[in-house]
Amino acid sequence: MENATALGHDVLEIGDKLLIHGARSVLRPLSRSATPLGAWLRGLLARAHVNTAVVALANKLARIAWAVLSRTRTFTAGAVMVA
Repeated sequence: MENATALGHDVLEIGDKLLIHGARSVLRPLSRSATPLGAWLRGLLARAHVNTAVVALANKLARIAWAVLSRTRTFTAGAVMVA
């Protein structure tokens, strides 16, 4: 039987894969959208390989999800800081 640390690592690895698959599935429609996140993504795609952009988008979506879940406030799309 696996210990808790190894099991936790497996769960995180599966979560990473799901985030990357999700980011890949929304990459094209999101890059065409007239949102701050879409503009950020278009700029990134102009200067980086698509796979790099997918991982960066997955990271950004994970950070947004973490911010929403860790705070008591509700998410407002206009308040997203895009760097």
